[in-house]
Amino acid sequence: MPCGRPWCEDRRRANKARSKQLIHRQPAEFVGRVLKDFNKGLLAASDAAARLGISRTRLYELRADYLRKGLGYSPQASGGNQRGAWPARVIAFLEEFLPLQSPPNYQLVADEILQMEIERQNRTVNRSTGKVPDEVAEQQILTNTSRLRPCPRASLLDLHFSLRTTRRVNPGYTIDFDGVQREIAPTARKIVTVLFHPGQKLWVLEELPTDRWPKILGAFTL
Repeated sequence: MPCGRPWCEDRRRANKARSKQLIHRQPAEFVGRVLKDFNKGLLAASDAAARLGISRTRLYELRADYLRKGLGYSPQASGGNQRGAWPARVIAFLEEFLPLQSPPNYQLVADEILQMEIERQNRTVNRSTGKVPDEVAEQQILTNTSRLRPCPRASLLDLHFSLRTTRRVNPGYTIDFDGVQREIAPTARKIVTVLFHPGQKLWVLEELPTDRWPKILGAFTL
């Protein structure tokens, strides 16, 4: 039943304005596949709306349109500030890749497209430098001027892939972190490095890790 109140009409118009450019944000094939999976119950409404970047209200409107048009469904463009269409290479990839999955793994699709675009950019002349990134990297390797370094040992990866900060050492060799005073090993350093994984683990070091185990002054569970 129509609301009839001005604020309801304003909200309806706002929802439509936010999503009416869907065709310019998502390939038609992708939109149709999401609506198909949603209609079959393979995707929850919240997940389908998130995939398309629209509200749940707009999702149900699109599904109704999808059911009316069947196989001929395609989201329609309308006025306003429109984004450019997706590149033909991405649409071609989706047309080839999506039918291979049932139901489709959307995170995998996004990862594959991202990797494809990274590789393309690395083969393309950079507008700022006028050089091709892949060619620059190859030349640096040949001339031994590359800044790339071997990956650290697996046992060190938790230290390298962590958040980092510093703390002042209190008298008695303690530091304060997240409202808790923690005792560490004696050190001549006045400032120490703190590495942590939120809610999981905390390490206190004299210096940042390299390809070798650093001196660990303390390790704590958060």
